[in-house]
Amino acid sequence: MDLFNNQKGRNIAGNSNLLTVYENVQTQLNTGFLMYLNNLATTTNRATQNSILTPTNQ
Repeated sequence: MDLFNNQKGRNIAGNSNLLTVYENVQTQLNTGFLMYLNNLATTTNRATQNSILTPTNQ
């Protein structure tokens, strides 16, 4: 997941300038282009057998 989002961030930065990079990242976040891991363990925040990658717009 981190490697996925890191690569997406590099792609966004490569196609942006300092004035638009924040807006471009925010757009990608809001449209589900990035991913997060859900169903983490409550005490350790680690992945569990039920964890799945979920688009950021869900």
